[in-house]
Amino acid sequence: MKKILFIILTALLIIGSLLVGCRDDNNKHLEKIQLLEDELTNCKKEIEQRNIQDSITNVEENIRQEKEIVEAAKKKAEEEAKKKAEEEAKKKAEEAKKKVKEENVIENEWYTDVNQAINLSVQTKKPLFFFFTGSDWCGWCKRLQKEVFFLPEFKKWANQNVILVELDFPRRTQIDEATLKQNRELAQMFGVRGYPTIWFVNPEITGEKVNFNKLGSQGYVAGGPKAWIVGANKILKNQ
Repeated sequence: MKKILFIILTALLIIGSLLVGCRDDNNKHLEKIQLLEDELTNCKKEIEQRNIQDSITNVEENIRQEKEIVEAAKKKAEEEAKKKAEEEAKKKAEEAKKKVKEENVIENEWYTDVNQAINLSVQTKKPLFFFFTGSDWCGWCKRLQKEVFFLPEFKKWANQNVILVELDFPRRTQIDEATLKQNRELAQMFGVRGYPTIWFVNPEITGEKVNFNKLGSQGYVAGGPKAWIVGANKILKNQ
């Protein structure tokens, strides 16, 4: 009986020690599990932080790229605007230069020899432009020249449309007798009573005789070359 009890007690001790060992192992496993869970949590937090940082970095990169695009577009627009302004300025400068050149180049030739002007009129089929004037005393004649005849717009029109003839009646300036005689005869023929008077005529040569086909006359017209040319063009339509 004692032997059986001894065996039972021994078995109980062995079982007890096994149970204590299992409890310790379980505790160790639980601690490891807790450590792993903590590590997992920390990893998740770190991953989240990295993702947030990556997102921030991506957003910042996108902003930087957009800024570069905007700056590039702005620079391109500024360069195009500058180029356009330079081209316009260059064009205006060229136009101004061309205008000045035309103004400097266009010079009208005023004939005083009517026979020479008649021959040229017949050759070019342009009417004669008889300008009856008093060059050194007629104020209205000088005003007409200053406001119309000396300006580029009239010079250009005259070169294209008429043969200019000056028929002068000065009071102080001397002119040769032949020219003075020619001018007086023409003034009488056209019934000139005042100055300035301009007659537009087409010469018609029959043998040795010259007839003048009168188109119309005009004097001083206020409004500069544009207004004067409008009136002249109306007369020339009668050709």
